[in-house]
Amino acid sequence: MVPRQANFQWKPQAFHARFRPARILWEQTILPMEAVRYRLDVLFNPGFTAPILAPCACVTVFHDLQHKRHPENFRWFDLPFWKFLLWASAHRARNIIAVSEATRDDLLRVYHLPQERISVVHHGVEPEFFTLDRTHTEPFVLCVSTLHPHKNLDRLIRAYASRKRDWKLTIAGMRGFFRRGAG
Repeated sequence: MVPRQANFQWKPQAFHARFRPARILWEQTILPMEAVRYRLDVLFNPGFTAPILAPCACVTVFHDLQHKRHPENFRWFDLPFWKFLLWASAHRARNIIAVSEATRDDLLRVYHLPQERISVVHHGVEPEFFTLDRTHTEPFVLCVSTLHPHKNLDRLIRAYASRKRDWKLTIAGMRGFFRRGAG
């Protein structure tokens, strides 16, 4: 939701993040120029990376540091970029949002950042979610995740299949680079 305040501007860009290499190239080249054009004070980066040459303060969200914890789950040609871009983003950001205490601890341990630059903000849902009418809905558990090995979806599926349940398991998300049947 976009705040309705005079000091907040919403500037959607004509670029979509479907193809990660192109998104990162855009982020590192065009986005800093757009930040200058709109005279931004702060640039919020919700997904790990930020423009290294951003002309303003950056706040960057880190969801995990799996490229450090489990590098074996990353493609050999992606890993050097992940290592460099996440290191640069962590050190470039004025403030970092970690989505868990574990991610905060990893950021402190791996990147040796000052504690005061990292805030833990857990994922959540809008309060309206809890007021939805569920009288005609079958019970289910929804798992939204990229289909990567470190998400441990195999374990989730095995646990679900281990006994009869009165609810359904629904998995939704982007295809990962190690998904079965990739083609």
